[in-house]
Amino acid sequence: MIGLSTFRREQAEREAAAWLARAVQLEALDGVMSFARREQLAERLTEEETALLVRLAENGRSVHTLRALAGDLEALSLWHRRDRTGTLPLPPTEAVVLSFIAGQQAASPPPSHATVKRRITSWAALTRAAGHSDAVFSTTAIRAALAGQAPVRAKAEKLGEEGLALLLSACNGEDLTHCRDRALLMTA
Repeated sequence: MIGLSTFRREQAEREAAAWLARAVQLEALDGVMSFARREQLAERLTEEETALLVRLAENGRSVHTLRALAGDLEALSLWHRRDRTGTLPLPPTEAVVLSFIAGQQAASPPPSHATVKRRITSWAALTRAAGHSDAVFSTTAIRAALAGQAPVRAKAEKLGEEGLALLLSACNGEDLTHCRDRALLMTA
């Protein structure tokens, strides 16, 4: 019978071997990312996700696109493993994508609307690169969830005489910067 310490040691050896295999695969991204970044991705991504990034690099994606996709894939993968089991599904179900959007809205602090949209777009691109259809990303429910996540901008209030007087009093110096600021404020 195998003891618990032997089992843990063998499990640690398997994990180390898998990490090393991913790190070797990520050597294909040598001109794209630093060694430290490739090492970080080897720790955080699964073998399938690593293989997908390498395949994208071999297909001639630009350096900037690869970096952006790697960062978004890392964020999506970490989100999925935190809330679910297994690897990031490619293609995902509509429920998984909606769960991601809802989770982003509930995060503290929540990422910007543009960040969530970019990650969804990256997820669709990664799904296409894996050879699957990205139709799930254009469903009505997902578009509505993304539209509902957009921030509402507050309209700026008018400055008023008191505010203008306060700003002008702050520009009371004689240097060129203060003169310029006073001139701009008086013409506004």
